[in-house]
Amino acid sequence: MAVIFVASPESLPVGLQQADPNWDSILTAISQVNADEDVVLVTRSAAAERVARGVRLSLNTERIGIYTSTVPTTLFFVLAATLALLPADRLGVVGAVERRVIASSYTQVLMSSVARVSHPNPTLLDHVISLMPGTRYLVDWTNQQIKRQKDLNPLEAPLYVTAFSAQQWPAEKIKPLPPNAITLPSQSTPSWEARRWIEASAVFQQPEQIARETAGLYEVGRSAACVSCRRSGSDQRCIFCGVPVGHLELSVNSVPQTDLGGNS
Repeated sequence: MAVIFVASPESLPVGLQQADPNWDSILTAISQVNADEDVVLVTRSAAAERVARGVRLSLNTERIGIYTSTVPTTLFFVLAATLALLPADRLGVVGAVERRVIASSYTQVLMSSVARVSHPNPTLLDHVISLMPGTRYLVDWTNQQIKRQKDLNPLEAPLYVTAFSAQQWPAEKIKPLPPNAITLPSQSTPSWEARRWIEASAVFQQPEQIARETAGLYEVGRSAACVSCRRSGSDQRCIFCGVPVGHLELSVNSVPQTDLGGNS
């Protein structure tokens, strides 16, 4: 089973299969996979998902699964790295992998304005203050909170992934990032609608551990599976054929997260 990420190459680890969100690019990527091998298309938007579904319909096949992830870019990078390590017969549980990545991480964004942020939703006062020069906000994506703050919350984690806007604050105006931080290239489409922003995800488990533990929870033949195609599944419906998944486990164990005060 192969995973094709319908996403910008800048948001992915090097070496993963990628396609642009258009008909020709997705078809070309699928054609490079063995005809008897299942394929999972991981998309980043509703528009890209519609294109992927159109491609699947045109090929008249159930060997193509589709999953849409809307997590921030830095978390998507970790999700992609984790899926690349998942056993081929467990790729139907991509939803469980995403939930575990979220549960094992903390994502925050330092922004010059939240006027165009919708998740979390800023207050009217936040909108007004965003118009003032020099304003900075911290968007706590994990806890869906917004507050006025000059720097990112300092966190230590074995994996720390960052992304930046093209225009940035002077280096002396920002606290340095951890020395182990992975910085993603500039994105072809900005992740956040603000002049300046820094997105950071602290991940408290390595992708190898997340993949191994999630795969262990969904052993083939001993856990949730599609009632039609019998592929492993972790959501209400199979990502391949859309049929309900039987014996659905509604919860996925998560690891304790380190809070902002350094406690577990």
